[in-house]
Amino acid sequence: MINRKIFFVFTFVFSCFQTFSQERFEINSTLWEFELPENFVRNDIVESSEFEGDSAFFLEVSKPNSPEMNIMSVTTYSNFNLKSMTAGVYANSLLNSMKNNFRNENLEADVYLDKIEIDGVSFFVIHSDVLDPHNEERFMASVYIAEIDDREFNLMILYDNDEDGFALENTLLNSKFIQP
Repeated sequence: MINRKIFFVFTFVFSCFQTFSQERFEINSTLWEFELPENFVRNDIVESSEFEGDSAFFLEVSKPNSPEMNIMSVTTYSNFNLKSMTAGVYANSLLNSMKNNFRNENLEADVYLDKIEIDGVSFFVIHSDVLDPHNEERFMASVYIAEIDDREFNLMILYDNDEDGFALENTLLNSKFIQP
């Protein structure tokens, strides 16, 4: 009986580690640690590529073989946008661009700017709740923008159901930014 209990505890603990794996993503000298949500996988789409004369790094978290658009996409690249204007001006320009794009596509959208702090890092966040009145489809997106180690950290969460959206948002909100 005791062996069965030990086996059960071991199996439970091992399955928890399998369900929520600790992931790492480097941003120059800062290490971003996050837990992969259940039923999601990490895809390093491109390790590096040239973007505006600088290397850009890409990461995507998504559900495998899922037709839905529930993803977290991360890009880091030179902070040339943040250097040429303040982070607030940059975030507001992206906000206005998104509003115009939704309007041009005849989509109904509630789009607003927010500012939050996650593990000591300040983020501007552009939230959007979008309805396509022709297809009666709804999706939500949040774009998080921060400057970390002289790089722009740009994270977008796109989802069409609250359960997946909640899981992806919690991945970011509960993550850690470890600096040397």
